Amino acid sequence: MDARSYAGSGTATSSKGFLGTNTNQLFNFLTSNQLNFRKTIGLHSIRALAATEYGRTKLENILVNVNNVRADTP
Repeated sequence: MDARSYAGSGTATSSKGFLGTNTNQLFNFLTSNQLNFRKTIGLHSIRALAATEYGRTKLENILVNVNNVRADTP
């Protein structure tokens, strides 16, 4: 049997091949808020602090493995 043919594949000298896909998605969100206020009316003292933060991360991976698959194999 010819190992290069589909019928001959899967023998000790040739495997039927492998086709695999893997998809991963990662979404990450970050928010931070801060507010600080002080006041002193006698002899005037006012302080203020306001801050905000926003972050977003999107990671998408697609992995395709093809091993020992002939171009004319359905």
